[in-house]
Amino acid sequence: RAAASESTDDIEPRDNPNHHGSDADNSNSDDEECGSDINGVLFQIPLSALPDFDRREAGYRRVPVPLRHLRFLPEMRGRPQTRFFLRPSDPVYLYVPLPSHALPPDEHHPLLQSYVDAVLQGCLEWGDLPMAERFLRTTGGWSPYFLNDTPSSRRPWMFRKQYDVIDRLLERYSDKTHYGERRHPEEFAMAFHRRMRGLWGLPPRNVHFTGREDRLEELATRLERTSELLVAGMGGLGKTQLCTEYCYRRFPAGYGLVVWLNAESADSLVADYKQLLRDWTPTPTPTPMEVPVSSSSSASSSPSPSASAGSTAAAAAADKSTEEIIAEVKSRLFRSQ
Repeated sequence: RAAASESTDDIEPRDNPNHHGSDADNSNSDDEECGSDINGVLFQIPLSALPDFDRREAGYRRVPVPLRHLRFLPEMRGRPQTRFFLRPSDPVYLYVPLPSHALPPDEHHPLLQSYVDAVLQGCLEWGDLPMAERFLRTTGGWSPYFLNDTPSSRRPWMFRKQYDVIDRLLERYSDKTHYGERRHPEEFAMAFHRRMRGLWGLPPRNVHFTGREDRLEELATRLERTSELLVAGMGGLGKTQLCTEYCYRRFPAGYGLVVWLNAESADSLVADYKQLLRDWTPTPTPTPMEVPVSSSSSASSSPSPSASAGSTAAAAAADKSTEEIIAEVKSRLFRSQ
């Protein structure tokens, strides 16, 4: 994160106006009970430049960071970190996203490799690998909607500074970063154009659901770190209501497809798998020659070719074994990613 410090005539610059601040608290007041540690680079700007920064950082708000919340790292690689002096009265600011703009990535607003590069290049420049790794370990909001938008993305050595180091780091933390799902532009367009989308089998939403925001936030946080999560507890505690509400809140920005299977018994689970496969079995679109023609003088009770085709496909799905049903469903889910 970058913080901006107003410069004054009394501040004595040294080599250049850069300062590396570490573990700055991002609270927006003197209240020390909220906030979290972050790594950042503190740089000096004139007071007159603040309006330009405010315009550039549309969707963010500028909040003051008291100097007592800053801890400065020692020099690294023989390069002095302190490049200018700060007086107790000098303001330091941090731009934080407005709640209305802090939305998860989706297919129309993907996570961009060019932005990830800019952040990690700054980490590597000012704090080497430890700072870059800490950023990856402590940053959330990664997503499968990950677009490699860099120029000539298939030839990263041409335009991406330190691409090899950055890609190795992203791959090392792929459980969080979804590095394996990063796509080149044409792959991204094709993948999400044919993606199966929607809600299947999800219980109706409880319009009277209220509270439990901490539990919903905990679900979101944990599912950023793992692809499997078990919600357990005694009957009647509201596990189903909690999970249902989470799914509705996260669709479609967080998840493009939500499948809800009834696993109360083996029979109910198999029945849902079979119904899911039936619903995903496409009905062939009839050609003009297949559309039945009726007239006032004659009528036919024979099923149309298209109806017969759909019935045949559904019957074939119903005749499959449990193992075949599950394998087919997993295959279709895989192909949709």
